[in-house]
Amino acid sequence: VFPHCSYFSIFINIIMESISYAEVCQMAHNGAKVIHPRAVEIAMSANVPMYIKSTFSDAPGTLITNETTENAGADITLSTAAGVANLSGLTQFRVTLNPNDFTAGQNLFVDLAQAGISVGCLNLSEKEAMFAVVAEDQVKTVTVLDNAGVQYDINEGCGKVTVVGSGMRGVPGVMARFVAALAGNNIKIYQTVDSDNTISAIVKDECLSDAVNALHAAFNL
Repeated sequence: VFPHCSYFSIFINIIMESISYAEVCQMAHNGAKVIHPRAVEIAMSANVPMYIKSTFSDAPGTLITNETTENAGADITLSTAAGVANLSGLTQFRVTLNPNDFTAGQNLFVDLAQAGISVGCLNLSEKEAMFAVVAEDQVKTVTVLDNAGVQYDINEGCGKVTVVGSGMRGVPGVMARFVAALAGNNIKIYQTVDSDNTISAIVKDECLSDAVNALHAAFNL
């Protein structure tokens, strides 16, 4: 979603024995500097197990395979969360929409796409659209919004922190634990987005490190 962000960071306390293709893809897309997501997608399409290992030691690596693979050489244990990833250098936009114009959101994102701007962390409602762009696209985004004549607020210097885990699917209380971990460390959440196996929050860049550590502790990673 954020094509200009090529290199990211991830905080890991221990070496994971195994992780699924889907989980490591999500971690890579959400900022983990571990492996290129395309490499995982190719292995996943052919159901080929792969290891990530350090080139500086003989320490055991992490097995990446299918959750249901029976003969990959190791079992996948589905914990609630598999890891935490983060992206920095984002700008969040909050755009006011006309609730009587059902095409307002459509037109907005068509204009952004035609300007070559990729958006992420999208929340769309009747009266408002919230999304984030990489900081390098902030000026272009402002131009698009000004030309569209819409009202908007800008939140600069943001980042995204994400908890990834297939084991979160359908588990009550995961969002509550996520929010409590950040709130308990005085980290303001500006927006959340989620999927079956991810929960993400927009926070200030300077809070990213504390946010990652807080989520690691909350999810016992």
